[in-house]
Amino acid sequence: MVWSYILEFENNYNPYPERKKLILEWKKLAIENIYETNNILNKARILLSMGIKSKDSLQVACAIEAACDYFITTDTGIIRKLTNFEQISVINPHSIWEDKK
Repeated sequence: MVWSYILEFENNYNPYPERKKLILEWKKLAIENIYETNNILNKARILLSMGIKSKDSLQVACAIEAACDYFITTDTGIIRKLTNFEQISVINPHSIWEDKK
């Protein structure tokens, strides 16, 4: 699991205290913390050109930079736009759960 500066930024503005607290627990599990670099910004620009929203582009770019195998999200827009994306596999945790049933 990877933590990133953009995840920190987004969670700081999370209006739901319980969710915010739970997400902060993930930070303790992270084995790497990703900070903004020109490489990440360049990757995010490419993702933006594919129709991914700005903060989402930064999230995915951080995951790529960290050499993550998967980007896990429930955002159907990201999943749809990045299906068959070569740099990282995008998966929905609900679909994994459904497959296990």
